[in-house]
Amino acid sequence: MSDLVITGVIDGPLTGGLPKAIQFYVLDDIADLSAYGIGSANNGGGSDGAEFTFPAQPATRGSVLYVATESTEFQSYFGFAPDFVSASAASINGDDAIELFRDGTVVDVFGDVNVDGTGQAWDYLDGWASRKPGSLPSPIFDAAEWTFSGPNALDGTTTNAGAGNPFPVSGYGLPQPLVINKVLGSTAGADSEFIELVGQPGQSLAGYSLIVVESDASAGSVVNGTIDARFDFAADHAVGDNGFFLVGNDLVQGVYGVAPNALIPQNFVENSSYTLALVETASLTGNAVTGTEVVLDALGVTDGEGASFFHFGAPVIGPDGTNLPAGAIRVETGVDTDQASDFAFASFGNDPAVNQPTAGTFGGDGGGSYAEVKIHQVQGATNLADGTLVGVPGAADESPLLGQAVRVQAVVTQIMAGLGGFYIQEEDGDADGDVYSSEGIFIASTAAVQVGDLITVEGIVGETGGETRITAASVAVESSDNALPAATEIEFPTATVLRDADGDYVANLEAYEGMRVTVPEQMTVSELFQLDRFGTMRLTSEGRIETFTQTNAPSVEGYQDFLKEVASRSLVLDDGSNAQNPADLNVPFLGDDGILSAGDSFRMGDGYTGLTGVLSFSHDSAAGSEEPEYRIHQPAEGTLVQENPRPVDAPEVGGTVKVAAFNVLNYFTTIDGGTGPDGSQSPRGADNSTEFARQEAKLVAAITALDADVIGLTEIENDPAGSVSLTALVSALNAAGGTWGFVDAGAIEGVQGGVLEGDAIKNAFIYNTETIALNGDFALLDEAVDARFETEGVQRPSIAQTFTEKASGESFTAVVNHLKSKGSPVNGDVDRGDGQGASANVRTSAAEALADWIAGDPTGTGEDDVILLGDFNAYRQEDAITALRSGADGVLGTADDITDLGAMFDAGSPSYVFDGMTGTLDYAFANASMVGKVTGAGYWNINADEADALDYNTDFGRDPSLWTGDAFRSSDHDPIVVGLDFGGPAQMVYNLEILHMSDQEGNGSSVVYAPNASAVLNALEAQDLGNDGLSDNTIRLASGDAIIPGAFYDASAAVFGHGGVADIQILNEMGFQAVTLGNHEFDKGTAELARLIGGTATASFAALTGTALEGMAFTGTDMPYLSANLDVTTDPNLAPLYAAGKIAKSTVIEEGGELIGVVGATTPTLARISSSGGVTVSPVWAGTTPTESELDALSAIIQAEVDALLDANPTMNKVILQTHMQILGIEESLAARLSSVDVVIAGGSNTRLVDETDRLIDGDVAQGTYPKFIANADGGVTALVNTDGNYKYVGRLVIDFDQNGNIVQESYDATVSGAYATDSRGVADLGAEAFVDPEVQALTDAIEAQIIATQGNVFGVSNVFLNGNRAGDNTADSPDGVRTQETNLGNLTADANLAYARDYDDTVLVSIKNGGGIRTSIGETVVPAGSNEAVRGPNGALLDSDGNVIKPEGGISQADIQAALAFNNDLTLITVTRANLVEVLEHAVAQAPAAAGQFAQVSGIQYSFDPAQPAGSRIISAAITDADGNDIDVLVRGGEIVGDAGGQVRLVTLGFLADGGDGYPFRPIDRVSLGDLDGDGVADAVRDGAADFADNGTEQDAFAEYLAEFFATPDTAYDMADLGYGGDDRIQNLAFRSDTVIDQADLNIVMGTSGRDRLEGTEGDDLLIGAGGNMDHLTGGAGEDVFFFGFEALDGIRARTTVMDYEVGVDRIALAQGVAVASLQQAGKTVVAYLDDPMGRDDAIYIRGDGVTVANVTFENDYLLVGA
Repeated sequence: MSDLVITGVIDGPLTGGLPKAIQFYVLDDIADLSAYGIGSANNGGGSDGAEFTFPAQPATRGSVLYVATESTEFQSYFGFAPDFVSASAASINGDDAIELFRDGTVVDVFGDVNVDGTGQAWDYLDGWASRKPGSLPSPIFDAAEWTFSGPNALDGTTTNAGAGNPFPVSGYGLPQPLVINKVLGSTAGADSEFIELVGQPGQSLAGYSLIVVESDASAGSVVNGTIDARFDFAADHAVGDNGFFLVGNDLVQGVYGVAPNALIPQNFVENSSYTLALVETASLTGNAVTGTEVVLDALGVTDGEGASFFHFGAPVIGPDGTNLPAGAIRVETGVDTDQASDFAFASFGNDPAVNQPTAGTFGGDGGGSYAEVKIHQVQGATNLADGTLVGVPGAADESPLLGQAVRVQAVVTQIMAGLGGFYIQEEDGDADGDVYSSEGIFIASTAAVQVGDLITVEGIVGETGGETRITAASVAVESSDNALPAATEIEFPTATVLRDADGDYVANLEAYEGMRVTVPEQMTVSELFQLDRFGTMRLTSEGRIETFTQTNAPSVEGYQDFLKEVASRSLVLDDGSNAQNPADLNVPFLGDDGILSAGDSFRMGDGYTGLTGVLSFSHDSAAGSEEPEYRIHQPAEGTLVQENPRPVDAPEVGGTVKVAAFNVLNYFTTIDGGTGPDGSQSPRGADNSTEFARQEAKLVAAITALDADVIGLTEIENDPAGSVSLTALVSALNAAGGTWGFVDAGAIEGVQGGVLEGDAIKNAFIYNTETIALNGDFALLDEAVDARFETEGVQRPSIAQTFTEKASGESFTAVVNHLKSKGSPVNGDVDRGDGQGASANVRTSAAEALADWIAGDPTGTGEDDVILLGDFNAYRQEDAITALRSGADGVLGTADDITDLGAMFDAGSPSYVFDGMTGTLDYAFANASMVGKVTGAGYWNINADEADALDYNTDFGRDPSLWTGDAFRSSDHDPIVVGLDFGGPAQMVYNLEILHMSDQEGNGSSVVYAPNASAVLNALEAQDLGNDGLSDNTIRLASGDAIIPGAFYDASAAVFGHGGVADIQILNEMGFQAVTLGNHEFDKGTAELARLIGGTATASFAALTGTALEGMAFTGTDMPYLSANLDVTTDPNLAPLYAAGKIAKSTVIEEGGELIGVVGATTPTLARISSSGGVTVSPVWAGTTPTESELDALSAIIQAEVDALLDANPTMNKVILQTHMQILGIEESLAARLSSVDVVIAGGSNTRLVDETDRLIDGDVAQGTYPKFIANADGGVTALVNTDGNYKYVGRLVIDFDQNGNIVQESYDATVSGAYATDSRGVADLGAEAFVDPEVQALTDAIEAQIIATQGNVFGVSNVFLNGNRAGDNTADSPDGVRTQETNLGNLTADANLAYARDYDDTVLVSIKNGGGIRTSIGETVVPAGSNEAVRGPNGALLDSDGNVIKPEGGISQADIQAALAFNNDLTLITVTRANLVEVLEHAVAQAPAAAGQFAQVSGIQYSFDPAQPAGSRIISAAITDADGNDIDVLVRGGEIVGDAGGQVRLVTLGFLADGGDGYPFRPIDRVSLGDLDGDGVADAVRDGAADFADNGTEQDAFAEYLAEFFATPDTAYDMADLGYGGDDRIQNLAFRSDTVIDQADLNIVMGTSGRDRLEGTEGDDLLIGAGGNMDHLTGGAGEDVFFFGFEALDGIRARTTVMDYEVGVDRIALAQGVAVASLQQAGKTVVAYLDDPMGRDDAIYIRGDGVTVANVTFENDYLLVGA
């Protein structure tokens, strides 16, 4: 083998293509080089043999030899001279081959001597080729053994060293060992860390790792030998063609202009002594050095401190003076002698002349190494499961292309200079459509780009802090001013949550990382703690979040679920900078500049809507207190909604004495030096005199404005002198005009008597000396009193002091407390993870001790009245609070209970905000003796909701100008103030005003009635019933069906983005405090209901410009929906709302100091009459009218909830039941059965109860007395009330309760209470015009405009009032009641359905629909001029403001159709048996005479029923009829089915009924939905024909098309006036009229039986029906006779019926539908007709008579029995 090998060729960039050279490598010692020669083959011209022979000289193994055409330019370019010069042999031009000869024989070759190299793989024009190490000389050229720069790679370069892709001068030599060449770990500013490796080009790095090993001496948490950081090389990582590989963080690109080949996180290299090692990955075990590691190279770097120990025998450099070196750089690249002298120090100042790193190059052309990808490929699909770990190496959110070199092209969406780069996003057309992959990404680059630039980026994919990014090597702007990609809408709460490295939950928004997003819903500002430190604020959806144990009992499982919910609702708003303590505090869209300034009011509880920006997942900074979360940096769009204004005045609490609790946030006069009882502790308050002055000014402003007489203080200095800080505070207060003193308790020491046990803070009292006097001495509670009350290093001793009100001489004892905090455990009392924090048991024991202590007269004054004040460090449902409320006996609900006054009077207010969640840590409690003297209590929310940036502190460089000397942010806790009145006994009689409505069911008329109802409600509440100047005790309740599908609902969708939103918002604006779940709430299914109640419906009130609702997002109900007998937790849509309290079984309303329980109940028929989804309805009722036992079962469920409610609220003795039973009689039965229920508000039946003074709306009739007083199970009375719906009436019950909570029947005043009409006259009668709620008016105006738009779409005309009223008064002449009788609107819509169905299938004969599906009438009721009688008529003409006709007189519009047929059910064709059809008719009349939605409206059928008969046996006659009402088939005669019960009838009904809705017992055969003709289960959604506002195959479409075809003009107008029961023809109620259903027959009917019959006709015309017999003989006699065959045919039993006297040309053989003749045979004088019998029984008719032949027998097919 040749000992010389060709290893490189160069076609240089200098003038003349110089240098031109060939490189050789000596594989083994050569004694005489002259044996070797070379030649070049130019342009594929073939071999010219050796053109240059090496001189006769030796060559040493490992030598590198160069042969060039000249030496000057070669040396200029390479920096060294060539070994040999040959103008001919080395004259190569990038397309020329080279041969190496030994002794005249070719031993090695580059290229193909017979091929011009231009365009070939080995083309090296103005470039180079380099042989790969390890390949040997060969006369056969193999391009795979070579690396190529590619053509023109050296263009523009003047030296090889300066080339971007230089020729590897030592690329072939002995393999370069893989070593650490440079490391940089500590630099000025943020550390731009990198580790540069040198090795053999192309060497794989797979299987290797870089580790950073702790090398400081072990001390505390520092353990020598710990692997502090580790980087594992990926499978595709390899040393570059240039012999380098660079690992670095994302700062390297910006500092040195070089993109690392792989990214490491920031702070990978630590800033104290360390060992850096390159090891085999497989040799690593665990997170510490074991000594078994296989090490390729190692380096120690020391700071010179302590007894450092370095690992792996690594050479150690440092310190650099007294500091840790910035890093280490090999003196000679790649040269490793394992000595410290191999290295020099790196530059701390990032001097590129010292530190400049080199990244590996790949592919030769400088661009081929970047894979062209889309951003979504970089981000990867992230359909992450709930609880998935993210943000750590190897986590599921890591890029699948991590560490790879990629090229992407996208649009710049946001420039984030503060983060060191910018965001880009794919153009919309390049998005992949996968909702789980992001189209955006962060680019770490300082390139000059603008938003809207389309750029191409080349760089390395990395992860920083959990966010995927590309560290750019190059950025090229392709075009500018491009449209930004559309922002993707995201919704909260997220469906799932993720977990970060700390185990904390974060919202799952990974699919949107780096993308433009928009959040349409309102997001509430929930935390501002980090605003001044990091420029961030936390937002939450669905309002603010109360901390778990504020409303929930402690629970480990429950707390975890709660934390997940919190995360799913959370988003961070960021200022877009990593800077800490920013000079300007950015508050987007605040004021003119979006910067928080002194005097600005921006508080937690304010919110944002429409936030639009780029979403990232990151830390705000490297600070550990800033968690990695999803955040929007500097939103581009959004609206700030400031709805939590500062409360200027303290709460009005009444009373003659006011007592307060105030945490003064470490008020210390000691600034420097020691404090505490012995002066050994550090001060905790102001750090300097400026801060102290600021702190004191705010406290003085707050305490002065609080205007209390006694204040319990917490967190005031416990100074050695005892009262220095108290004296200072009181002096400052008095200097401001106060007359304050303090209880001088001195320096409070520890229980053991030694001053060391005392804390630096204590509790204290100050009091107004003008109004209050001290009574006796103070008392302390600590371990000396009760061992359970630990104070030594735990909590502050409580102080009790008895005070005397000077004016009345009455005394009370106050106790100020500050229990152990949650942050640290005492005696192993660790955080149990149940929401209570650490030391929960300590606090609970202290609370128990406190309850016992106050029961024992702690001050010795004999005073019974005790109030407890202070910071209890426990939220409202935690064990400590429960223990305290339980009193000395430890049992809740007993006489010694202690009352939480904040919960009683101001339950919705927090006193503290922590981690973005609100709650109460500060309390006022009253014992049983004191609670009767309390007149009110309230939190003054001046602190907790404010940003801490506004407090007195000036640390961290805070802008001092933000401070103002007012009360706001005077502390971090809100004070609570309580009013006390010792003047007299409590009032024994309680008067309550209940304003109630039911069945609002928004429809077209609601645009008038709803605003009017708001006016009536407000006017009634504004009345001073007691004439005492005090507010009355008023509550507002609604008993269900607040929403319903229909025109109003649909208009809401058009105007506000979602149906039903207007209905819900009207509930909110009207101030209802509880609503019962009715059946119509479920009409659109539970998912839709959940959106409306929970506020997740995508809707806003942007259309309501100029109103308080403008721009606001829809947030769902402001009150709970109630039902005790519905278990919504079994429905996945509603279960979360139950957990959130938006749906409940009951609720408690506090009004006027009294607790009022409200329980809901819903009709147990819900599942049959609506779409209740997975809701469990109890009890199960067999039918609509319950049995006594079914009523008992429902009563038991309601009673259990009533009892539980009373048990949970021992002081409560008033309960209201809101029911939605649809039948008033059921509610009457419940009222009689229940105990402890005082009032029942009925719903669903729209029963107009009125008293003698009430005025009804014209056209309405009274249906009972308001209220109904019903004897109850307690022996007292219960008031039952109800009103009509559609906002037409407001019910008002004003009633007294005695001291036991029983209603006083005699207190009812008909002149005050009753049903108040909400028509214009009703408003005028109250003078309520100015009381219209402006938001309700705005909502209905918008709805009205939409309805008017649809009113102009007219399809038909009616000359009469089309009656859709639900029920009348059950008199013979009353036409009302689509739920009790036939009406003209019922007929018209049933006819429309039948006509529509027959257009598709002409075998359809009958149309059946439920009366409950008709929601309103079409027409109007007016009082004509000069008359006082209301008259019903068709719609009046509708004109616009210019007098133009929108809808003509009598016009029936789209809106009318949508309102009347609000549910718009699909039409369904089914076949039923005759028996099933009769069963259906029986069901339709089963509830008569009571109104029921199941009552049918029909076409193509008539029937009569007797309501006096038992349900199921009421149908007396029934017949199928033609369009003119003539019978074509009799079904029932005399209560018995006629003919074959199994015979089939084709009919059209509603899909809802076919599914069993309203309890309909259909057993359908051959079902076809006209709205889903392809039968795929999805509506076809086709709209054509005259009406295109509703889908084909729906009720509304059928009605509109029918009107347009038959009643479109005044000339063809519908003209059938509605009549009372006596005029009803299709549905005949025999209680009011005679039976005329069955037409008098034209033929005399002779009916057989199921046995063997011999039937004989008369001398007239007869119809002989053999019925079910199989061997019948039929004799017609004289006349034109018909012999009918059908019932017995095809039933599987062989039939042989004989016609004895057939008269040719006179008689006929009639065959029923579906019966046909298969063949006719002549048998003598008899014709045998064999029937087409699929069951093979050969059924036959034997026909005898004179002259009978096959040819002359007349058959009539599809014969329908008429009049039979």
